[in-house]
Amino acid sequence: MQGNCTDTGDCLWLLGSLCSLYRVPFDAALVANQFSPSYTLATLHEAARVRCFKTGFSPLTDAG
Repeated sequence: MQGNCTDTGDCLWLLGSLCSLYRVPFDAALVANQFSPSYTLATLHEAARVRCFKTGFSPLTDAG
């Protein structure tokens, strides 16, 4: 599954929010230097893993 984020700022906000929630230090400029735009879902996973988050894909099921 691949997809581009709609906006670089949105992607950095998402990663920064996760870091804030779990009290992990975060610097948006550092992430922007480590991972060049355009960000994909795979890029977000990699950036989160660098910050010691466990990430992966989980299929959604129809709750019908």
